[in-house]
Amino acid sequence: MRIPIPAFIVDAIIARAQRTPYFDLKGYMQRWWVKKPRGHDASAAEDGRRDTSWGARAHRTIRSDAGRDLHDHPWWNVSIVLRGGYWEIMPTEQAQPARLDCRPETTLLRGYRRVWRGPGSIVFRRATDRHRLEIPDGGEAWSLFIMGPWQRNWGFHTPRGWVRWNEYLKRPGDDQSAAPTQAYRSKS
Repeated sequence: MRIPIPAFIVDAIIARAQRTPYFDLKGYMQRWWVKKPRGHDASAAEDGRRDTSWGARAHRTIRSDAGRDLHDHPWWNVSIVLRGGYWEIMPTEQAQPARLDCRPETTLLRGYRRVWRGPGSIVFRRATDRHRLEIPDGGEAWSLFIMGPWQRNWGFHTPRGWVRWNEYLKRPGDDQSAAPTQAYRSKS
């Protein structure tokens, strides 16, 4: 689904959000609160279970997800692309086994799909929906990311099965921990 969003509304959302920063994922994403979930504190990044209401953040994504393994989220979520855009890589069917979508470039099966999400795109996801983002070279994506109450831990879908995020990031050889492919650039 895609709707036109006037530039003054996009500017207002971003300006409002930038008054309440959330922690940055250096070299990957900057994040700001639009509406902080009730119960969210510093430890929520670790387990999320204190999030008892919905929340919303503005995201500025400046590089693609480093790894090829698809990830899910701890809550249902809605992404509304405000500026720029990204390719979203998803399984052909969310119900298919993850082994069909983990490393799509190495398989003949094409068990994934690649969908462009440009300005005005609205994407609804369940917590269990798996995906990854690809930012075009030299590009970035600004989005409004709305999340529901915490439902579950999140992680990555690998050829070995689902792996909780903090375990995945510790593992040598899992390419999500690879160096960023694009350096941080600020835009004026």
